[in-house]
Amino acid sequence: MNIDFINLKNEILQGVQRLITTALLHQKTFNGFKNKHKGQTVILIGAGPTLNYFEPIKNAIYVGANRTFLYKDVDFDYLFTIDKAGLETKSEDYYEQFFAYRPNHCIKFVGDQNLGEMYQISESKISDSNARRYKTTAGNLISKFTFDIESEALGNFCSVALQAIQFILYTNPSKIYLVGIDCNVSRFGHFTGATNKLSNERNEDLDSNTFQCIKAWSELKNFLKIYYPDTQIISVNPVGLKGIFDEVYTEKYLYSNDKLRFDNDFREFMMYPTKHYLQKIMFTKQFEDLVNKLQNKKVIIYGTGALFQSVCNMFDLRKLNIISVSDKKYLSEEEFFGYKAIPPKMIFDIGADCILVAVQEYERIIEDFKQKAPDYMEIIPLARKFEGIK
Repeated sequence: MNIDFINLKNEILQGVQRLITTALLHQKTFNGFKNKHKGQTVILIGAGPTLNYFEPIKNAIYVGANRTFLYKDVDFDYLFTIDKAGLETKSEDYYEQFFAYRPNHCIKFVGDQNLGEMYQISESKISDSNARRYKTTAGNLISKFTFDIESEALGNFCSVALQAIQFILYTNPSKIYLVGIDCNVSRFGHFTGATNKLSNERNEDLDSNTFQCIKAWSELKNFLKIYYPDTQIISVNPVGLKGIFDEVYTEKYLYSNDKLRFDNDFREFMMYPTKHYLQKIMFTKQFEDLVNKLQNKKVIIYGTGALFQSVCNMFDLRKLNIISVSDKKYLSEEEFFGYKAIPPKMIFDIGADCILVAVQEYERIIEDFKQKAPDYMEIIPLARKFEGIK
């Protein structure tokens, strides 16, 4: 029998087995929580440094992730953890404190990471506690948000906070506040001021996870609209989650020096993949060629996202005669990065000679623009991909 077929068969059988064991386990783990907090306010607390600027809300239910139980200004009702890095640093671990925290008042949920020894919190760590095990999609299924958590695995999303939010939604509160979920603690620090020094490989994993997490939080909005339209999610002092949910800022955060620093650091972090991409396609030479090619030409740049912003930060765009920028997010004339910003419907009406399309996947946009543009107008990518660049 073909060895590949045997391996595939074993993988399918193991996957089915995990689905069955998950359903049996979760009937015990999450039994009794459906609608448990209907109409109440729940606060989900992550370990990011903006937690230090939170002003606790009375009569709320508090859910914490990993080492947030060290935050002394609130009493947690639930704690979630799944990964060794959540309860360990190079110098010490917090397992005993985690499991001993408010033993008769706080329910602890410990995930089965299913990704090997590097990540797994072992049974020996939790055997003497009343912690409840849960399983996620890690190592088995693609992450997706789970509605019926009593029978299905929680979407993993490389984030214990995203696992906890699925539990919180199952309890059906009217409001959920997100606090200290800054994306991501390994890069931007911990609310205690301590840093969890990890290997470069582990930090790169977490950096990659940050982008996935922000995307997942964005996708949560659609899940919310379908299953919990009456539940409002509010980000408190958002950094990485800015622009996704409703937002509130505490006064002591607004007037702190950290707000500007966190915003700038995160913006720089989010730009890193785009800067790496520009280096990969040798954009310095491309930019020199564009400047020579477009001398005395009036230019519009379409697309004002990460690619355009990275080019603005790394190159002198004053060498191009840019008369405007445009993006579908503009509904009327505005200003962006010092340029006049116009809606796409105006893009062919202001006398430009060339449109530079500033997105990585530019082919479809260029094709669409060419069907509508005057014959004299040139439409080309700002940053051209090389063969094989994805």
